[in-house]
Amino acid sequence: MDPLALALAAILAGLSFLLLLQMLITYSRVRNVKVILLAAGFALFFIEGLLVLIAQTGVVSLPAFAMSRELLLVNLFVLVFLYAGTVKS
Repeated sequence: MDPLALALAAILAGLSFLLLLQMLITYSRVRNVKVILLAAGFALFFIEGLLVLIAQTGVVSLPAFAMSRELLLVNLFVLVFLYAGTVKS
């Protein structure tokens, strides 16, 4: 269990959950189908983050979901840019 990979997996799951929550709140306001499709994409990112987090902690043996640190960083950067693009300043 690599502590950095574990922290990256936790951040990945947390940020994707925040984006999912933001899209669901936005959908409740505007009722646009495109927003619910974005929410579905972020829900899949959240599920991926949870599976990677479970695999990194070793609670359940999921070798198919054990990502390398580099791939976790790429996913994290994707989420950070998506978060920056959707959050109003």
